[in-house]
Amino acid sequence: MCFVAHDTLREQGNFLSVLIPPRPDFEVFNFAGFSEERDEIVMELDIEDFERNVIGGHSYLKMKLRQKANQKPFLQVELRDRGTRHELPVRLIKTAQWSMFRRPDVPRGVTLKVNNNGEMHLRCRMDQAEVTVYFSDLANDTITGRSLRAIPRALVHCTPIPESGSYVLL
Repeated sequence: MCFVAHDTLREQGNFLSVLIPPRPDFEVFNFAGFSEERDEIVMELDIEDFERNVIGGHSYLKMKLRQKANQKPFLQVELRDRGTRHELPVRLIKTAQWSMFRRPDVPRGVTLKVNNNGEMHLRCRMDQAEVTVYFSDLANDTITGRSLRAIPRALVHCTPIPESGSYVLL
């Protein structure tokens, strides 16, 4: 389910993509998109209204795309633990226009560079820009052989940068 906030992407609107996979803890999960190959629905809505209506921790949240006779489509959000139901107006995007609402290309490669001086660089390269965030004065914990076994395997694959005292997490 893709939500495009306020303006279209070509007018520099905000983009929120929501992927809700079926899980065993769902009581009921029904989703039908355009077709089996294109199992998605693209719509526009006011993201601030959406956020206001689903804020907080909920044990039960039900979303349903609906349309009543002589009305425009809306997203019905039901919060059973609060006993409330909200109807948020949406504009469904025709399949011919889906290319204008294409998800932004976000690279899978993110570089995380850290050193023993409490510095960290987080870099991400995209089509339009390269963004680097720099952190300093961070706490530096010593990792021993015993504590190294407790770190998830995905975080252990670091490559030392020769003569710099830094490591890159790939």
